[in-house]
Amino acid sequence: MVSARDIYEKALTTWGEHLQLDKAREELEELVEAIDQYQSAKKRLVIEAKLEFEKEDLKPLIDHIIEEGVDVEIMLRQLRSNFPSKEWGRWEVFKVERLGNRLKEVIQVGN
Repeated sequence: MVSARDIYEKALTTWGEHLQLDKAREELEELVEAIDQYQSAKKRLVIEAKLEFEKEDLKPLIDHIIEEGVDVEIMLRQLRSNFPSKEWGRWEVFKVERLGNRLKEVIQVGN
């Protein structure tokens, strides 16, 4: 069985860095569009006074977010493969810690 890493490297050698970066941008834009569609539909339901709508009402839009999110995750893995560095992990730790600190601040202010 071919590993995901081998597939990512093959995509890079087949299409090149420039096209793979363009593809990453495209997938990110599609995820943003899916999120916008979900938020618009949710807002419309609230405006229509369907305040007690179920997530099931939005399932196709949620599925679209998931599908596009997976595409983005795959492209991010390709970026990690294309730009291998310990910095990915360092930045991730930094960003998660910062998020945790922001949450602490918000929770303290809210109490």
